[in-house]
Amino acid sequence: MIKYLHFFMICMMPLAAFSQELKTDVSLSVKVAVVFENTKFKSKLVETLKKKLEESNAAVTVAQHSKEGVALENPELYDAIFITNSGVRSMVRPWISSWLDSHTDIAPKILLHTTKTKNWEEQVSVDAVSSASAMNQVDSLAGEYAQKVLKLAQQDNAGQVNEKE
Repeated sequence: MIKYLHFFMICMMPLAAFSQELKTDVSLSVKVAVVFENTKFKSKLVETLKKKLEESNAAVTVAQHSKEGVALENPELYDAIFITNSGVRSMVRPWISSWLDSHTDIAPKILLHTTKTKNWEEQVSVDAVSSASAMNQVDSLAGEYAQKVLKLAQQDNAGQVNEKE
């Protein structure tokens, strides 16, 4: 009987190590929200960005925004938030500015992307990037923004670890 028990324990050891490895991988996942307005360019950018983030083990939630507001519930639960909007009339969309103003407590984990046709500066309290709406640049832009978003998420997670210690 003891021989069988010993054999069983030896067989289960690799399985226990494997299940611990799976738990570790899941715990490394970050939660990212990607918020966009529905245009051809932004839809393609978000689709590509989501794919790149998921390849890096991020759990991605996609939400939309419009003049009715930002359709993202519980933004404080995300490690990073990417918002893309149009810089029509050389300004950030008013509903985005309003949303950012009402969520200053999570500003360090937000990356705002604005498409532009003119040279002007975004007057926002979050990290901001901009680009033209060039379909031939979607892949490179999504790669660049994925890295920035993951860096924000890691900084947020590092802050949470330090706060808990």
